[in-house]
Amino acid sequence: MIKLYDAEKDCCGCTACMSICPRNAITMVENERGFEVPIIDTTKCNECGWCQKVCDFKIFRPTSIEPATYAFINKEGRERETSQSGGVAAALVSEILSQNGVVFGSELINGYEVKHNMEKDAEGCLKFKGSKYVQSSIGNCFTMCKNQLNNGNIVLFTGTGCQIHGLLKFLEITNTPIDNLYTMDIVCHGTPSYGIWKKYIKMYDKMGIEIKNVIFRDKSFNGWRESIEKYETADGETFYSRAWANIYYRRIMFRDSCYNCKYTTPNRKSDITVGDYWGIEKIHPELDDNKGVSLVLVHTKKGQELFDQIKKKAVVVCTPLQSALQPQLVHPIKKGIEYNYFWKKYNSNPDKAIKQFFFPSFTTKVVYPLIKKIKFTIRKAKKFAKSH
Repeated sequence: MIKLYDAEKDCCGCTACMSICPRNAITMVENERGFEVPIIDTTKCNECGWCQKVCDFKIFRPTSIEPATYAFINKEGRERETSQSGGVAAALVSEILSQNGVVFGSELINGYEVKHNMEKDAEGCLKFKGSKYVQSSIGNCFTMCKNQLNNGNIVLFTGTGCQIHGLLKFLEITNTPIDNLYTMDIVCHGTPSYGIWKKYIKMYDKMGIEIKNVIFRDKSFNGWRESIEKYETADGETFYSRAWANIYYRRIMFRDSCYNCKYTTPNRKSDITVGDYWGIEKIHPELDDNKGVSLVLVHTKKGQELFDQIKKKAVVVCTPLQSALQPQLVHPIKKGIEYNYFWKKYNSNPDKAIKQFFFPSFTTKVVYPLIKKIKFTIRKAKKFAKSH
């Protein structure tokens, strides 16, 4: 019987194995911790072995080519304002669309579903803007990308390092032409559980607060460096919280493969890697206005050609790679000290663990009742204004 991996730390959930299976014998199923993992239907599997051959996570080796490194600030003020850092991804998307290409990225649906999708126009691509601090569900996007390339279309595929390298291996194994493919991955801290994210959002529902949209890092609150979420509710109100960010940075709910990540290196096979340029105030203080600066690593000739096309839209400064290196470009993230305690609690009673870690007593007893009271007061004021 085919075995996809020995331990969960060896599977990043990229979907390459599912996508390549000629008998559709593999499905991605959410496990007890809320991570999507591939499951083989033994009644369909003929043990062809393609699923094992396509797994890049087990065999990846960094390239020997040092990337060209840049600091980037989008000159379009609105693009930078609504981007998580300096707006480089928005500029790349705009360039691809100007060439009649298509873009794959992750979007937030119905306030809590984080999924990859394909878009063909600027309005559709707005949904890809901003960081999503959750592992997105790729679905059949690898196959969709292959079909677009086989049809001769230009494609920009964005995602985490494991998603991009999984895609590249899938396209290699399926002999798909990639001359028209551009790949952009991110400097990734780790991918939190999608299942926990959904339970977290549903906890607001139980409080009578229906979440319609989340901006995971809202720069308008207190600038670029502030890790605070902006929540938009069904009745048009907004509130801010650090609940998700606080747990995210405690490093306790990432996928096991994140603590064993092969892609925490500046030497990648993607065309371009982007992220926040943390430490810009020390390296290029003249660029630091607390509105966001992107770090850009260009790995390939094709990536450089694409990046050169967007330079006119930005302030671009060459920067030393060693000065720009962040921990996530050097080694995998380490498990937080509460890791075992958190999962013990979660495995015992998921809802109780969500309340304990994300909604401490002060928040539950003071902050959210206050939010409800404020919302009630606003609604009363609106009704009063209409009646007078």
